[in-house]
Amino acid sequence: MIARPPKGPPGTPDPDRFHADKPTKARFDRDGYLIEPRAKGGKPPPPKPVPFVAPVSAISRPFDVEQLRDGIERVRFEATPEECATLAMENNLPAVLSFKADLAVQRFGKTNVTVTGTVKAKISQVCVVSLDPFDTSMSEDVDMRFAPETEVREAEERAAQRALDEDADDEDVIEPPDPIVDDTIDLGQVAAEFFALGLDPYPRKPGIAFQPPEVPALEADVSPFAALAKLKTKPSDPET
Repeated sequence: MIARPPKGPPGTPDPDRFHADKPTKARFDRDGYLIEPRAKGGKPPPPKPVPFVAPVSAISRPFDVEQLRDGIERVRFEATPEECATLAMENNLPAVLSFKADLAVQRFGKTNVTVTGTVKAKISQVCVVSLDPFDTSMSEDVDMRFAPETEVREAEERAAQRALDEDADDEDVIEPPDPIVDDTIDLGQVAAEFFALGLDPYPRKPGIAFQPPEVPALEADVSPFAALAKLKTKPSDPET
């Protein structure tokens, strides 16, 4: 081992040991982000934004927003039998017999995109009255707006501040758009969401009506006090 000569008189502290710019061991948080050291006399670094993660959908039809021009792009698709089975399981349905979507994708301003159209399906549901399965058809209109992730975060912050304003009306709070993740909109996920919204939560089989149970009527000439009197036992006369 080669001895390093001291940098000062005997007893002088080693400057490298107390140097502020000396590299330190990197530390990471629970999400894997690097914990940056706080500068002396400064503020901690701003938190890193949480990236948007698209949920897994029973139907996936990615649409590249970059290919969208100034006009309207029509997109039509049907669900496969496997996708129909997954859709039925996610929505607690006996079966989804068919599923079709007819959508229109259009630019809205410079950065926003709107998705409109209709979702139609033939499904099997369980009657809440008779508990019998029956087939029916449903149709739901689609109307959704998308924006880049940075604009969505800014809109969410404005909506949150607006919601805290006591003088603001509920109509003044504008719902933020949904994010465009990696320049892509999953039209299958959009159609599946509106399909779930259009389901009847209390389906009834045609011709089945709810009949409330009959409640026996009380006799008109019997008062509550008379009914209580019947419950009391009459004391027997003592033998003389």
